[in-house]
Amino acid sequence: LVNFVEGLTILTDSYISNLIEWEEDRTKLKQAVHDMREFQVYFSVTSTLLEELVIDKYAHIFAKNGISIDVLPLLNHEKLIEMGIEDLKDRNSIIKCANKMKKEPFMSSYNN
Repeated sequence: LVNFVEGLTILTDSYISNLIEWEEDRTKLKQAVHDMREFQVYFSVTSTLLEELVIDKYAHIFAKNGISIDVLPLLNHEKLIEMGIEDLKDRNSIIKCANKMKKEPFMSSYNN
């Protein structure tokens, strides 16, 4: 499934137009490809932030809980504990990153 999704994200609008006959279907596929590309950006940036925080050991917890770059600034100590992140130092690192993101949101610079 991952390979299939990655394969779809490389489709260009012109290729989709040549591949799909009906305009409504072309529009739906173009939107789906756009959404998948955006998700890849969210996932990639979230993973990079976790690695920078030296807490990549929690990547599976973030993935399991659907935490992406747009949700990270909303986390607090209580939610992190609820998710299973017990280490205070690690929680503080995550919160510090989340607070920084509130001031300098990544996605404001990502406009397609």
